[in-house]
Amino acid sequence: MNIKLARGRQAFNPYNIIGELQLMRQYPNVLYEWLSKDEKFKKDSPHATKILEYLKTAPKRRVGQKCVLRDMCAWSFAYHEALNGTSKFAKFADIDVNYYNHDFGMLVHMKSRLKNWTAHGYLVDSVYTNDFGVYDLIVHTLLNDKDERLWELLLKNDNYGVDNVAFATSKKCDKWTVTINY
Repeated sequence: MNIKLARGRQAFNPYNIIGELQLMRQYPNVLYEWLSKDEKFKKDSPHATKILEYLKTAPKRRVGQKCVLRDMCAWSFAYHEALNGTSKFAKFADIDVNYYNHDFGMLVHMKSRLKNWTAHGYLVDSVYTNDFGVYDLIVHTLLNDKDERLWELLLKNDNYGVDNVAFATSKKCDKWTVTINY
C-alpha cells in the first residue's frame, strides 16, 4: 500500500489550499482584480458573474485554521480517491487502510466513515507545483464546476470553507487527478 500511495505523487501538501483560501478571504479585492481581468475564467466559469459580484463588495476577513481539529481521514480519503482517479462520489463513503508510518515505525490502521456533502473529481492536463498552482487549480478548475455550492464554500462560507475542506492531487501518467470534498 505504501508504494501505491507514494507513486501517486501529490502536487501540494494539504496546507497549500488552506493558505490560498485564507488569502482569498483576506484580500478579496485583489482576487476581484485578478478575476475581472481573467478572460478564461469569465468564459469557462458558469458562476463568474456571481463570483465577481460577490467579490466586488466582499469584506476583508481573517479566517484562522483549526489544524488540530482537522479530520485527516477525510484528507486521506480525498488522496485515495485522487490516486484512483475517481470523478463520481457516493453520498456516504468509507476508508479502511493499513499503512506503514515511518515516523512511528509501525503499521497503522485507519478506518473512517464519511458523509460527502459535496465531492468532485477532475482530470487536468497540468498542475503548477508551486504557490501559483493552488490558485490556478481553484480558479480554473474548481470555480468552473457547475455545482454552485462549491464556489460558495471555497470563497464565501467561512464556517465550512476553510476548516472542512479535504483536497488532494495525484499524478496519473501524463495527467493529474484532483479531488475536493466537504
